[in-house]
Amino acid sequence: MRTTLALLTITKDGIYFPTARLPTIEGAIGGSRLLKLLLRPLPGLGSAKIAHERLSPHDHGVRRLTGPSRRIMTRAESTATCGVCPGRGAKRCIKVRVMLLLLVALVVEGCTYGSPDVVISQFFPDFVNPYVELFNRGHEPIDLSQLSLQTGFWDYSVTTLEGVLNPGQFCLVSFDQSGDIASRALTLSPFQGGLALVMGSKQLPSPWPDRARRVDLVGYGARNPSLAFSGQPLPGVPEGMAMSRPNPCEVTDINARDFVPTAPSPRHRASPLTPCSALPPSLATDAVRSSVTDEIGPISPGEWITLRGENLGPRLPVYTDQTNSEQYAPKQLAGTRVLFDGEPVFLRSVAAGQIEAIVPFTAESKARVEIIVETLHGISNTVSTPVTKVRPRIFTTAAEGRGCAATVSSAGQRIDLEFGSPPGSVVSFFCTGLGALSPAVRDGRIIQRARTRGPHDPEPSRRGDWPRPVSPVEVWIGDTRAEVIDARAEVDCVVGKVRVDVRIPAGLTGPAPLRVVVGGVASQPGVYLPIQRQGGLEDDYRKFDYLARDLVYDPLRHLIYASVTSADPQYPDSVIRLDPVSGRVIGSFAIHTPQRLELSRDCGTLWIYSEVDRVINRIDLRNGAVDFSIALDEIYPGLEAGADVYGMQSVPNRARAIVLVCREPSAPLPLIVIDDREVMPFWGPTVPETAVTFDDHGRMWTSAGLCQVTERGVEYLENLPPGMEGYGEGSFPFLNAGKVMVNRDSELRDSGNVDLLGRLNSILFPAGSAYRADTGFFYFFGSYSGLRNFGSEAYDLDRMIPVGWFQYYQHEVGLDRQFEPKNGGRLISVGPEGLATVSAGSNPIRYAHSLDSFTAGPILIAPLSLFYSLPPARIPAPQPFNGQVRRFDIASQAMTATPAGDRLVLSIPSHVSGIGNSIIDLDPVSGVFGSPKWAGSEPGAGIVSEDGRTLYLLLNGSKKLQTWDLPSLVLKGALRLTDDRGVPRGIFAILTVPNSASLACGTVASWNVRWSLLDGWIERPWTTKTEKPYLQNGWCQFSSTGAQLYCLDSFTSAFGFSRWKVTERGFEFLDDTRDMGNQFDVRLHCQDDVCVTGSGILIDPVSLERHALRERMTQYSQAALDLENHRVFLTDFNEIFCYDIRTLQQTGHFVLPDADSLDTPHTMLKVAGNQLALAAFGKCWLVPIALVVSD
Repeated sequence: MRTTLALLTITKDGIYFPTARLPTIEGAIGGSRLLKLLLRPLPGLGSAKIAHERLSPHDHGVRRLTGPSRRIMTRAESTATCGVCPGRGAKRCIKVRVMLLLLVALVVEGCTYGSPDVVISQFFPDFVNPYVELFNRGHEPIDLSQLSLQTGFWDYSVTTLEGVLNPGQFCLVSFDQSGDIASRALTLSPFQGGLALVMGSKQLPSPWPDRARRVDLVGYGARNPSLAFSGQPLPGVPEGMAMSRPNPCEVTDINARDFVPTAPSPRHRASPLTPCSALPPSLATDAVRSSVTDEIGPISPGEWITLRGENLGPRLPVYTDQTNSEQYAPKQLAGTRVLFDGEPVFLRSVAAGQIEAIVPFTAESKARVEIIVETLHGISNTVSTPVTKVRPRIFTTAAEGRGCAATVSSAGQRIDLEFGSPPGSVVSFFCTGLGALSPAVRDGRIIQRARTRGPHDPEPSRRGDWPRPVSPVEVWIGDTRAEVIDARAEVDCVVGKVRVDVRIPAGLTGPAPLRVVVGGVASQPGVYLPIQRQGGLEDDYRKFDYLARDLVYDPLRHLIYASVTSADPQYPDSVIRLDPVSGRVIGSFAIHTPQRLELSRDCGTLWIYSEVDRVINRIDLRNGAVDFSIALDEIYPGLEAGADVYGMQSVPNRARAIVLVCREPSAPLPLIVIDDREVMPFWGPTVPETAVTFDDHGRMWTSAGLCQVTERGVEYLENLPPGMEGYGEGSFPFLNAGKVMVNRDSELRDSGNVDLLGRLNSILFPAGSAYRADTGFFYFFGSYSGLRNFGSEAYDLDRMIPVGWFQYYQHEVGLDRQFEPKNGGRLISVGPEGLATVSAGSNPIRYAHSLDSFTAGPILIAPLSLFYSLPPARIPAPQPFNGQVRRFDIASQAMTATPAGDRLVLSIPSHVSGIGNSIIDLDPVSGVFGSPKWAGSEPGAGIVSEDGRTLYLLLNGSKKLQTWDLPSLVLKGALRLTDDRGVPRGIFAILTVPNSASLACGTVASWNVRWSLLDGWIERPWTTKTEKPYLQNGWCQFSSTGAQLYCLDSFTSAFGFSRWKVTERGFEFLDDTRDMGNQFDVRLHCQDDVCVTGSGILIDPVSLERHALRERMTQYSQAALDLENHRVFLTDFNEIFCYDIRTLQQTGHFVLPDADSLDTPHTMLKVAGNQLALAAFGKCWLVPIALVVSD
C-alpha cells in the first residue's frame, strides 16, 4: 500500500512531507473539494497560500508546508485556531484537524492492492528448512498484509505476510523461526514447484495462478503445471543451492534469465537497504503528436494531443474521470504533471510511455511552447513545438485517424461503412483542433449536459448557449460542399472535442471522402463519411487483371500495393500502386521477383521480399526510394538451400520495424526483428510456425507462447495456457480479430486473458481474415464454409454467428467454381471499397500469410454491400395436435425434454441466422414455440433435473456447462471442467444422478474420454483400475437407484458394456463384457434397469444378457424406451421401428415423410401426448406413437 501516512513527520513545529511527495500534495490541495473544506481559511489567519520553506542540510530533504492558512497548523497557531472551535481545547481541535487531513492524504494518495514492485529475489527449495526472500524494488513502502506467498506443486499452501516493506528492503519468509516471517505452511520441493506472490490470501486455483491476482511467479522443474505461466521456467535447482536474482531491480519475468544458482545467502529486514534508482521522465524528440492521427506537427488551442516518451507515469494507464463532480480534468494524474512554458496543463490520461493532454486556449497567442514533464522522480528534458491557430483532425472508428469517420445519426445511433446514411439525412461526426471557442470556456472544463451555470464558466442551459468554434467550419463530402447545421463543443467530455452536424448532399452514393476546413486549414486525408450506396450490387464488383501475388492496403493514401510477377505484360517484376476505385495504376517500383509485402504501421515504409534473390528491401513511401536492403544470408549465415521467408509482420508502436518468420527445409529459424536498420534476435525458444500475429495489447502470439518486441529484439513473455501448445502451429497462425484471436481450429480466444470464448462452427481452417471496426464484423476466407464453399463470410464475434457471405465465382464469368484466395489467404480491408484478395483459379489454399507454391492472379475487390445478409430464421408457427405428423422447419443440434415430457428445449446452432447460439422451448402438445434465449457458442445436449426446475446445458464451442432456471428459462451460472494440466475438457454428455443432487459429465480432452461426478460444481476425484484409466467412447446411463453407472465402451480391439460403482471418490470399475459389435457413436438408453443401444441391442444390466432386435442398423441409429407399454423405438434412415421388449418382436413400422436419411447424429425422445420427438437436418418432427404401432 502506498500511503502518505507512512511518510509524514509530525513534530511540535508542524507536519512535514518528503520532497518527492510535494507535487502530489499540491495537486491534491488544488483539486480536492474535501481538502478545500478541511483547509478552508480560518478567521484571523490571512489569505490562503502554500509556500515552500528552504531547509538546512540536516533536514534530510524534507519540506514543510507553511503559510497562514491552507496548511497544517503549527503549535504556535493553536490558540488562534481555538477561536473557531468553540467549547473545545486547542489540542482537541488540532487533533481533529490533523486526523482529517491524514484521512484525506490516504484518499488522495490511494493504495495499491498489491504491487508488482515486490518480487521474489531468492528462494531455497528444501524439505527441511526452505525459505523465500522478498524485495521491494519500487520507490514506495508496500503493505505486505495485502499480499500472500503461496507455494507448492499441485496445490498451493498459503503464507500470510505482514508489516511494511520499505524501498530497497528485504523480507525473509522461512519455515523455521530465523526469518522475519515464520510459516509452517511454506513447502518447497527441491525437484519441482511453484512460488506465487499474489494479491489477497485466497488460495490459488490448481494447477496455475490466477492472472488477475498474481504479482510475481516463479516455476521450476520440468513437470510442474504452474510453469505454463512462469515465463520460460527454470529447468531445475541444483542440489543444495538457492536460486537468486543477481539484480532484483531489473526483472524481465523470464525465470530462466532472471535467476541463477547461488549458495544460500538469505537477507532480512535488518540487512542493508539496496534501493533501486528511480528513472526520471524522458520525452522523445518527436514526442508531440495528434491524439487522433498520431502525426507530428504543430499544435492548436484546445487540441487533444499525445506526448511520447519513457518513465512518464505508472505502468498501467490512469484516466481522467469525465463524470467527476469537480467538472474539470486534473492537472496532475498519478504524480505526473505536464508544463507548457512552466504552467501545468490539464490531462486526459497518463502511462509510462505516453500522456494524453489538452493544449490550453491561452497558447493561441504564442508561436511556440516549451514542454516538460514532471513526475515524482524528476523532470524531463524540454521539447519545443510550434503553435498554430487551428489544426482540424477528424475522429475515426478505427482510432487511427484514417478510414470511416466516427459518425452517429440524429437519433444517436452509430453509422458504419457497410450501411451508411442516405443522402439528405443529418449526421454528426467529431473533431479536435478547431481552435478557440465562443463563449470562452476555461481550460480543462468537462462540459456536462446536466450541469447548471457556474460563477466563472457558465454551462449552456439551451442549445444556443453551447461553445462553438470562433473560426468558420466548412465540410466537404467528396467534391461537394455540405451544409453545416451546427458545430459545437461535445458534452460529457473534456473541452476540445467538437461535434459537427452536417447534411449529406443529394446525389452522393457510397462512402465519400470527408474534409473539414477551418480557417483555410484542411483536416487529414483518408477519412470517409458512410453514405448508403445507390443502385445495383453487381456493378460494384471489381476485378483488375494484373498477375499479382500479394497485396497490402495503405489507408493513409487509399492505395493498394501489389507485387506483380515477371509474366505480367504491363508491369513485370514490380510493385504497383493501385487506385482501388478506378483500378488505375498511379506508380510502380521496380523490384526483381517481388513476393511478400508488408506495410509499416505508420504507412511510411513498404517492406518487400524477393524470393529468387532472397533479399528484403524497404521503400520509403515519401520519396519512393529503397533506403534499406538485407539478404537472408546476412541475417542467418550458412542458410540451407530452399530457406525462405514465411511471414513478415509490422510491429505496433514501432514505425519502421518488422518481425521475420523464416524457415529452412529441415527446421524453423529463430524470429528476427529488423528495427530501422538494426537486426535484433529472438530471446527465447524457436517458434515452429509460418506466421505471427500481434493483438490489440501489443503482444505477439506464436504457437510457442506470447512474446513482445523490445529494444533487445523479440522477448518471451509467457507460455500459452495448457492445451494451447499446438495452436497456430504449422500452416495456420492465429488471426487477429480485434479483441479476440481465431486459430486454425476456428476457436476464439480473448486476446486479453486468453480465455476460450467459443468456436466459429461453420468455418473449417480459416485462412485469410480481416476485422473491420466500422462494422464490428470479422471477414474471412475458409477452405470450407457452412454457408458457401470457397467464399467469404462475415461474422458477428459478439454472438459468434455468421451474418453474411459472398462468393467471388458467382460474380466472375469463367472463374473456376473451386476458387480460393491465392495469396496465402491474404484478405485485406480496403477502406470504404470493401475487401480485396488475389484470385488464382482452382489451386488449393496453402498457408495463411505463407506464400509457398504461389500462383499469381487478378486482384478482386468486393464491397461490403455484396456480403449478402442472412435473413433471420423464422420461428415456426404453432401447429396444434391433430393426430398427424407435425414438421417444424428449425435447425437443432440437440433436444432436451422435461421428466414428464411436457416441454422440449431445442439447442440452435450458430449457423441459424438471427437466432443462432440460442435455446428455444416448445410445447409438444400445443406446438407453440417460446422466445429464443441466447446461450453461448454452440449449445448442445442437456438434461433436466428430477424436479423439473433446472436445465443443465452443454456449450460445445466454449466447453462450458450452464445451469438455467427452467420455468423462466433464465441463465443462472456456468462451469468449465479441466484436466490435470488445466486444459478445458469438452463436455459431450450430462446426466443427473437418481435420488441425488449430483451430476455426471462425460468429458474429452486430447482424445481421452472420462466421466466425472460433480457435487455442487465440485468434481470428485477419479478412482478406477489402472488398466482402465478412462471410459472410451463413453455413452453412459445410471441405474434406477443411482448406485451404478452403465456404459458403452470402446476398448483397444472390441466394444463392450461396463458397470461402474458410484462411490464417495467417484466411479470405481466393477466389470464389463465385450463382443458388442460396432457401437461407435451409438448412444445407450436406460430406464428402470432396462437398457438398449441405438443399434438395437437390448441389455439386462444385472445379468448382462443381450438380445439383438435388428440385424442391420445404421451407425447413428437412435432408440427411445416406453417401458409403460413394454416398447422400444428404433430409427433407421428415415424409418421408425417399434419392438415389444417381452417378445423381442417387431410390432410397428413408420416411414417419416419429407425426411432425408437419418444416417447422421440426431435425437429421438418420447414426449407428452404419446408422441415421439425427432430432430435432424434442420427440421423437427412430432410423431404420434399411434402411427408407428398401427401396423
